[in-house]
Amino acid sequence: MFSDVTAAVRSEQLEAVSNVMEALAISVSGIASEIRKPLLSIRAYLKELPDRLDDPNFIREVQRFIPSQIDSVDSFIEDLVVFSEPPAPRPAVFGLDDVVRSAIEKVEPEVTARGVMITRDVAATPAYADSAQVSDAVYRVLSDAVTSSRYMGIVSVKVGLIDDGWAEVEVCGGNLERPAMRTTGAIAPIFRSRGERSGLGTVVSYKLIQVNGGLLTVATSGSVPCVRIRVPSSQQG
Repeated sequence: MFSDVTAAVRSEQLEAVSNVMEALAISVSGIASEIRKPLLSIRAYLKELPDRLDDPNFIREVQRFIPSQIDSVDSFIEDLVVFSEPPAPRPAVFGLDDVVRSAIEKVEPEVTARGVMITRDVAATPAYADSAQVSDAVYRVLSDAVTSSRYMGIVSVKVGLIDDGWAEVEVCGGNLERPAMRTTGAIAPIFRSRGERSGLGTVVSYKLIQVNGGLLTVATSGSVPCVRIRVPSSQQG
């Protein structure tokens, strides 16, 4: 029996790795495009600048546009840095339910803008991990699910303890794929990130949960994607 359980856990871990690598390949392709576009736009503005120094409207547009494009590129690079080398976690006991409630509050503007409904089943749930990193991971997953949902779509959130000393967050809703981003084989744990843009989103969440000794997996309930985040419920050993 112990051997069967170990094999099942190992299989789940391998599937999660396969999923995240597939999603990463898709995401990096999209991110490369998203970084290239603002850089080309900045170059076009700078090319015109010498001939339009006396045009106050153009100067104001340059002052408005270029910083926003630099911020956009910086946000993508920040995601890549977090994925490649996440900060070392500082684990402590915290309430996973509190983290999830905060993430739901943070995503409320997106919920309102898209006309999405969030249902919740949140029980008091202790966890042992870096609460800031888990909070970031949960927010990314929730935001991706909301921003990929159709108008009047439903995103469900469930938090509680499961067997074998794990605390779990389950987020179901949204669409697994965007148009022109079809995948084969394993389900890719990627929805949409940062509004309509491509991004690492849930892939970064996977990495943050992994360094905290947990696991992020993806499944479907019917045709609805569900992301499950598991972290230790108490200090091990």
